[in-house]
This record gives sequence, C-alpha cells and structure tokens, in this order.
Amino acid sequence: MGKADLHLHSNYSYDAFSSPREILLRAKEAGLDLIAITDHHTIEGAKEAQKISSEFGLELVIGEEILTQQGEIIGLFLQEEIPPHLPLLEAIVKIRGQGGLVIVPHPLSFWQDGLGEKILHQISDKIDGIELINSGWTGRKNFTKIKSLNEKFFNLASLGSSDAHFAQLVGRAYTAFEGKNSEDIYSAIKNKSTSAAGSFWSKRDYLSYFKYWIKDKGIKWKGPLIILDILWAIRKIKKIFRRFPE
Repeated sequence: MGKADLHLHSNYSYDAFSSPREILLRAKEAGLDLIAITDHHTIEGAKEAQKISSEFGLELVIGEEILTQQGEIIGLFLQEEIPPHLPLLEAIVKIRGQGGLVIVPHPLSFWQDGLGEKILHQISDKIDGIELINSGWTGRKNFTKIKSLNEKFFNLASLGSSDAHFAQLVGRAYTAFEGKNSEDIYSAIKNKSTSAAGSFWSKRDYLSYFKYWIKDKGIKWKGPLIILDILWAIRKIKKIFRRFPE
C-alpha cells in the first residue's frame, strides 16, 4: 500500500513555516510515497517542490486550499491557481476544468472554515474525497461524526491528512492506497478505495506551532497578531448568523 499526505502547507502560506525542501525531506523520513502541497491561495510552493521532488524519490501533486464563500475546499492536480472568495460551486467547476480532484478539508470545523453538514449534503455528488482524519484538534473532535456521515450519506473517498504547517508534522496522518504514484492515488480517490490512517496533533505540537510564530514572525508581529485575532473573532461571530444558500 502507498502512503500519501495530501494536505500540507509550506512557507508560501501566511500561517506556515517550512520550505518545500524541508517538507520533502521530512516526507521521505516519514516513509511517504507522495505528497500534495496545498498552500492557501497559491500553487507557487507546490511548483517549487515539484521541481526538486525527484531528489527525494517522491512525487509531488500540485494543490491549493481555497476559501470559497461557503467554506474551504482543496483542489488537487491543478495547473493554475484558483482565486479565493468565489461561490463554492464556481470554485468546484474551476477545479474540474483542470481535470482536478475536489477534496473537503477539516469538515464541520467552525474555526477552520470547514464545510458544514448542510452544505455537504447538498453538494456531496460534486466532491471526490473527504478528510476523515485531519490531524488538527477539530479533526479529533469531529472524527466520529464525519466518519458516520460519510458511511451513511456521502460515500466519498476516505482521506487522512496531517494539515501540517511545519515539517515536523508531515505524515502525522496519511491516506493509504493501492500503488505508489500520482496516477494510482488519482484512481484510488475516484474509485473510493482509499483509507484514512494516522494520528492527531499533540499538545506539544501546538506548543511548537506557537514557538514557530514567535521565532519566525518576531516581536514586531505581536501587535498585528492581536489585531488579527480580534478581526478573526468578529468574522467567526458573524459566521454564526450566516446561512448557506439553498
């Protein structure tokens, strides 16, 4: 069985810290066969990683995590960036137009802009795979519920992803599939023959993430981060009152 981590962030994302080379090195150490770098609203980190992935004996799938008007999705096997803040169905059409796969990251996660249960019921026929295991804390919280929903209603390919924002966490969760390469994982997701495996971030991992913020962003970021936190909280409060369109 092959092992793929299909949701990773490089330092091309505003909230992540490791270079594409550091991610590839850790992926090799973790025994992965294939990874996808899925930065927020850019594919530049993935393109950089793809150029050097052969040095590590790995394949690299170009992906992007995209914030739509209804929540976040991931596009895999992309050639071009997809802009944020589009209507969800329009973003899906753009992914499909590139021959890509549509993945649901951290489903039901309020704090991470995951797609909610209602919208998942409405669009599950337009989705290829869903993260049953997302290594973050909301992944741990929602694992049992999303597994049950997928078995009863959605019938999407089961994925495991680390959602790593620094190299140490690459491969913490992964997707198991028959084969080793990108063609195999593409077919496995389409055929719904994948399985989710791995574990969740520990308290120490979250502490390390905080340390990366302090070390990488420096003291000058303290003021902006406080402002960002306030704006983030306001945004989430507003989201409570937002209803997804029918």
